[in-house]
Amino acid sequence: MTPPALLKIRPRQSVVFRTTPSGGFLVDIDSGRCFQLNRIGAEIWSLALGDEMTVAKTMEALCEKYGITPEVAGTDVQALLEEILQAGLADPVFRLDEGASDAPT
Repeated sequence: MTPPALLKIRPRQSVVFRTTPSGGFLVDIDSGRCFQLNRIGAEIWSLALGDEMTVAKTMEALCEKYGITPEVAGTDVQALLEEILQAGLADPVFRLDEGASDAPT
């Protein structure tokens, strides 16, 4: 499953994020599962959680900051978010339209 460009993510309530000098960890306190993120992975996680951030906007932010191509940013962001979603650490959220609130699928 590849997340579409309008996808946002919302961490599950049982998941906490802690930063480290080399990145960070996502910990599901209900299951005890831990997911390690490198520095860029932690940045993607933090960016993707912004109120107005979509996957596309997260990719744009990485392109601007690191001078990478949209293809590279897209591959990295989508791969990480796919892993996070498959691990059950977050839920996908889709924006219905500009005036609507987010609704989980």
